[in-house]
Order: sequence, then C-alpha cells, then structure tokens
Amino acid sequence: MKPGNPVALLVDDDIQVCRAVRRLLSEWFRVRIAPSAAYALAILEAEPVDLIVTEYDLGSNCGLELLAEAGRRVPAVRRVLVSPPLPKCMLAGIDLVVQKPFAPDLPQRLARLLSPRDGVSV
Repeated sequence: MKPGNPVALLVDDDIQVCRAVRRLLSEWFRVRIAPSAAYALAILEAEPVDLIVTEYDLGSNCGLELLAEAGRRVPAVRRVLVSPPLPKCMLAGIDLVVQKPFAPDLPQRLARLLSPRDGVSV
C-alpha cells in the first residue's frame, strides 16, 4: 500500500471477512474497516473515502440503505454492494455489484470504478 492510494471503506459486521478483503485490496487501496452502517457514515463524515464496499445484509441495517445515504452525504464516493443477484430496479446509484466468493481481479475492478462513471456493472 502506498500513501497516495485511494481509500476503500469496507463495511461488514463480520470482522474476519473485513480482514480477508483488506488483505486482498491492500496493494491497491488504503483500507478502512467499519463494523456497522453507523460507523461507516461517521468515517465518511470525518475523512476522505474514494469508494465504499458493503455487504447487503448488515444485520440490523441494509447495505442498500447505507449506500444511498453515503451517496447523499458524499456524492462522489463510488458505491459497491456485496450481494446475491438483485433486480436492477433495486440498484439505482450502485456502481458495482459483486458476489462471494470474490474473484481474484476484485482489486482491479474496484480501481476501474475510480475512472469516469459508466453505470452499474453486474
């Protein structure tokens, strides 16, 4: 990880998942971890974040709701949802949807999101 790398915020209530994804992304991104939607929103307010990657099911919260609120607060943040397949009508404002297990090219796919918007990629 280099100091100039973009910042990725991982949101998942399973810390083991966050640690595994951090290892996967650490060469491409400076990675922050949030165990809840509330914590993620606090980080978004306090420091620059280039993209947010969140689980669909956050226990008491929904990842879709978190990404919508993140987009309202920080319109430039790229939004990635880790989810089973969902109808496209539910994906407004989502830049990328990925499924588990993560493909080895996940860091490259996330890095490409930081170029001009092309719409949702599923």
